[in-house]
Amino acid sequence: MKACIIVPPSEFLDDDKVFPALGPWYIKRYVEENSIHQVDVLTNPPFAYLERYDVVGFSVTTPQYNYVDRILKDLPTGMTTVLGGPHCRTYTVEPGTFTHVIREDGCKPFLNILNGNEPGKESDDNDQLPHRDMTYHEYKYVLDGRKSTNVITSRGCPLLCSFCEHARTPGRFKSKKAVAKEIQECKDLGFEGVMFFDDLFCLNTQRVRDMCEVIKPLDIKFRCFAHALSFNRKMAELLAGAGCVEIGFGAEHASQKILDNVNKKTKAIQNYQLIERAHEFGLRVKAFLMIGLPGEDHETVKELEQFVLNSNVDDFDLCVYYPFVGTEIADYPEKFDIQIKDDQSGAYYKGKLGSSSVIVRTEALSSEEIKYWQKRIYSHNKRWKGGMKSTLGIKIVDEPSAADVCSSSNVNGFPAI
Repeated sequence: MKACIIVPPSEFLDDDKVFPALGPWYIKRYVEENSIHQVDVLTNPPFAYLERYDVVGFSVTTPQYNYVDRILKDLPTGMTTVLGGPHCRTYTVEPGTFTHVIREDGCKPFLNILNGNEPGKESDDNDQLPHRDMTYHEYKYVLDGRKSTNVITSRGCPLLCSFCEHARTPGRFKSKKAVAKEIQECKDLGFEGVMFFDDLFCLNTQRVRDMCEVIKPLDIKFRCFAHALSFNRKMAELLAGAGCVEIGFGAEHASQKILDNVNKKTKAIQNYQLIERAHEFGLRVKAFLMIGLPGEDHETVKELEQFVLNSNVDDFDLCVYYPFVGTEIADYPEKFDIQIKDDQSGAYYKGKLGSSSVIVRTEALSSEEIKYWQKRIYSHNKRWKGGMKSTLGIKIVDEPSAADVCSSSNVNGFPAI
């Protein structure tokens, strides 16, 4: 059988060629090493080109679904079509739209489909490696001047954050041997840097020590994610000694009220402490922040702004919370101070020039006020200085005026609170 997996373009992003989606490449390698079937990974192919395949798969996130819907209408009748991707686990797919929907790991189920069987729900091997070939060179991620790519050493997250669709999922970890092999394969292709993309890279000190023992002899520069709850000086020392140049972390917010509302389990002071500890060992820090979470008000957004201004964080992103299906907030909004708009088109956290889908409001803040504060705070980002800041139309030193924002009630698309 000849199959392809299409990775739709992320038209809402400034650049969707920064990192390749690893999932389709895991499937390609697994199928071709365990069968005589062939799998191609494609990005935005011409419709007519797809007629040469027996099976057409799509690996999508929520905002890419409209692209898939357009392609489906032009595919030959009777063609086997497969939908997969990180959001398929929780989203409902209209019956008959696709021949098969893979809601969990994709390697074994996709091979089952090519063999003429039902996909099943078999988990991938933790040590499965993605297939990397020259196609990877269309992706251009540079870390400290080095051509770099992404690697995942674990899957899942057992934490309980109510805004996250991956909360309460068991952690699965690659062995040290598999991680070393994958990094070496990246080096053999000419990559000199790695972005470790798993949430649990800095799960605890022992895991960091194990990974650094693997990474250090391979002489690469890397970036990874940490968590304020567990990050300590020893982790910072180990990372810096192994070639880490930057850590990112989901601070989410700087208000203890908001952190408690979303079950983050961290203290606001720990966000400041993580930055201080990382800087002690020369590591840059990027914080990932959200506005519009349950309970957001003018006081909590001021705390968020003060964190950006006073924490010495090197870089940050600030998105508006989007209630993806499968999160506790989206599934049980009545438990939280949040209202969700009926029209849920858009569906992304961060888009071009820092834009976000805004379909939420709280009792204290309208959607327009949330958007105002997102732009205002984001304008403090070093990447937005000069010309970019002027395009936002935001006065970053003044309090919002009545002309800047709308009333908190009776906002279009929302019930009055």
